[in-house]
Amino acid sequence: MPNDDPTKRIEKLEAELAELTQRLTVVESELAAKAQIISELNQRLRSFSETGSGSEIKILRDQIALLGSEKEKLLQTIDRLQAERIKPTPSQLVDAFRKAMEGLRTSLEPKPGERVGYTVSHFDVDLKSFITVDKKDCSVRIMLPEPGETFPAENLSTVRFVFQTVPKPEPPDQNLIEVPVLLGLSKDAAIKALTRATLKLGKQTEEVSPSLPGTLIGQTPEGGDQVPPEAAVDIIIAKLPQVKVPMLLNLQRAVAENLIQESGLKVGEVREEASSQQPGTVLRQSPATETLVDVGTEVNLTIAKAESVRVPHLIGHKEADALKLLRKSKLVPGTRTTRPTSEGVGTILEQNPVAETEVAVGTAVSYAVGITELIKVPSVLNLSLEKAKQTLEKAQLAIGLVTTQRHPRLDNVVVNQEPEAGKEVTPQTRVNLVVAKLWTMKVVASEMAKHPDVEKLGVPITTLMKRIERSQFNTPEKLEGLISLPDVQLVAELSLPNVRSAGVLKKILREILK
Repeated sequence: MPNDDPTKRIEKLEAELAELTQRLTVVESELAAKAQIISELNQRLRSFSETGSGSEIKILRDQIALLGSEKEKLLQTIDRLQAERIKPTPSQLVDAFRKAMEGLRTSLEPKPGERVGYTVSHFDVDLKSFITVDKKDCSVRIMLPEPGETFPAENLSTVRFVFQTVPKPEPPDQNLIEVPVLLGLSKDAAIKALTRATLKLGKQTEEVSPSLPGTLIGQTPEGGDQVPPEAAVDIIIAKLPQVKVPMLLNLQRAVAENLIQESGLKVGEVREEASSQQPGTVLRQSPATETLVDVGTEVNLTIAKAESVRVPHLIGHKEADALKLLRKSKLVPGTRTTRPTSEGVGTILEQNPVAETEVAVGTAVSYAVGITELIKVPSVLNLSLEKAKQTLEKAQLAIGLVTTQRHPRLDNVVVNQEPEAGKEVTPQTRVNLVVAKLWTMKVVASEMAKHPDVEKLGVPITTLMKRIERSQFNTPEKLEGLISLPDVQLVAELSLPNVRSAGVLKKILREILK
């Protein structure tokens, strides 16, 4: 291509030439081997012509013919490779010489701190070629023979290129400066030291080192070398080993912090941010995953927290309306309490957290509902049922459930109440009462006489009660024992007419004593 760099083109052509030359060498080697085999076969053929059979001679001739065919193919391959072989032009040769000389000159340039440069001592090149002279501009042209061409030696001219030592002029004397020792200094301190010495900072590189990070561990020229003013001094700065920042996103905070420390890094700033993600998980990290950083670098985290809302104003609202406000704000009702009040009955009097507090979604909000002034429950114990009713109504309370309880001495008086006396309740609260029911043998006899199955006993009640009073079951509390006796024993104990009478008595007692 016209715009290609000539040097690169030459390098490419040289590579192709070397490849073709190698292939040509291989083919020529194969050809030589085939020729050697053919020679040996011919010798054997001559020997067989004298002593061998006709079949053996034919085999050898066939092998010679086959090898001859292969030799012809190899010769054709050599011709083709010779034709493909790159033929360098004079301009390419000149460019190649120029490139070699430029590289040699560059390598011999004086280094910092050296006063003497070096040049080529001796360099000879002999080149046989056709030499022609253009009569118009008197320019000399070099024409090289192509590979494979043969020419009489008298038609070729020998061109010699000679490079001899040319002394470089000694630079004028100048005041050289001693390079200060910079090892162990910080970069800033090194720059100041170079400035004081009228030198400049050159190339800066970093290398991992156990030395204190940021300090100099190398310099070129070294401390103590003599250099001209304004010469550049290259430095090497110590740095810590580097590691890749691990992937922390979506990990729980504790897991992420452990992973940071295990990687040789430090936990930096940790801030929270409201998010729909699970609270406590990592939303963002800095530096990012796979970033190459120094050991001990801080990694900052952003942690998810529950989405927050402001607590609505509940005070003054009816309880039903307050609950609607909580649901609308994605909050839930907490503990409900009551508080007596003369105003605002049925409305919210207190709330916790207070209104406008920022809380997480789903937070429970406790509240107190206003109720009327509480009333202390009066005592109605030992009062008749009617008197107890009057006492409770006077205190703005009401009678609730009334039950009876057998009692050996009291009858038709209150023996228990709920709520108990002295407890504060709201007006019209119902008070449950337990009323005593006198329970004597006479009452038992009266109750038995009223029972519809009494005639099935076969014994008059008065007679039966006398027998019971004479037995060991002579009190209302002990009558329970009669029910547990076997029917036969009960017949004998009370002189009952038969077993059937015993069963009827047990049934009557169960129903009375329940």
